[in-house]
This record gives sequence, structure tokens and C-alpha cells, in this order.
Amino acid sequence: MKLTRREALAGAAAAALAGAGIYELADRLGGDAPKRKSVGRMGAADQHALELGVVEHEGVEVVVPPLHHRLVTARIAAGDPRTAQRELEDALVALEQRFDPTTPAGLGVTVAWGLPYFDRVVPHQAAVHVPIDRRASAERRKRVLLDAVRFPSDPEETILEQNDVAVLLRSDVPAHVNDGAKALFQDLRVFEVTSIRNGF
Repeated sequence: MKLTRREALAGAAAAALAGAGIYELADRLGGDAPKRKSVGRMGAADQHALELGVVEHEGVEVVVPPLHHRLVTARIAAGDPRTAQRELEDALVALEQRFDPTTPAGLGVTVAWGLPYFDRVVPHQAAVHVPIDRRASAERRKRVLLDAVRFPSDPEETILEQNDVAVLLRSDVPAHVNDGAKALFQDLRVFEVTSIRNGF
């Protein structure tokens, strides 16, 4: 049976994807990182904000996010929270020293702690220190962190995860994302990974 050109290209793309991985295929198809004009750090006071730039596309300036990202959700696996905190802090500092954390050419790391972490790992500290939403608390004290809920449009089989943490790794360089993920989730024994979502 003879293959059409479209079938051959689709087969080649599938083989490249299987052999080289999705990041390498995306880099091959997309080319180099865009040449951004700096617009400064978005929200300079925010630790997780990257200095993004703009490119002009069809006469319109467009903010260009980092080309690659990985979102990892996890639960705390370490027995001693204080030791885990120090190890995580050391790993984050080492990544910041190795890769510029302020630009997409380096590695941006954002760590977001979920309500399950506060309720399960540090409940006494959370009861004292998690802020209260004053506007929503006219009758009872409501914390600013809320339980995840299903939307009315969610299917019945939707599972709401109970993760302690979500870590977002962003860079124009896929190797930086891989190195960051390895440093935080393989080299450390702090987390038990529950999901990994890659994007580009």
C-alpha cells in the first residue's frame, strides 16, 4: 500500500515525537526563542515574575511567555517539615544561582502551596497565620484559602486532587526545565509527585 505525502509526514512526526520527545519536536518545528524587546519585569516586586518581552506580529506588539513550561503537582513525602523546608530552600537557591530566575532564557520557578498542605502538614500554624477574608467573613471567619469545588459543568467523574504543592517551571530552554524538575523532584526526597503537565 502506498502512503500519501500527508500520511508520510504524520508518520515521521509521530516517530520523531516518540524518539526525541515532545520538547525536541516543538523546538524543531518552532525554531529559536523569539527576539524579545524587554518590557521590564512584570510586577517587579513579585518573586515569581519573569522579565518578559514583546515581539511585533502583524503590526501588533505581543507579550511572549517562556516557550516551555512544566507544572508538577505533589504531596509532601518528607517526615520532618523543617528539614524538608531547608532542603527545598537550598535546592531553589542552587537553581537561582545556576539559571537566571528573572528571564525566560534562565529558569522561572513558582511554588504554590495548596490548602491540603496547610491542613495536613502544618495545621496549628495555619490556624494562626493563614489570613482571613474580612469581606467574606461578615458572619463567620473564612480563610483566604478555600477547598477546591466542582463547577456545575464538570462531569461526575471529575476528580479533585488533594495536592500539597504545585510547582511551575518556565524557560525558553527545555533543558533548563528538565534540570529544574530533576533537582526538585528526583534529587530531593521532599515530594511525592502526583501529576506532571508539560507545555510549550
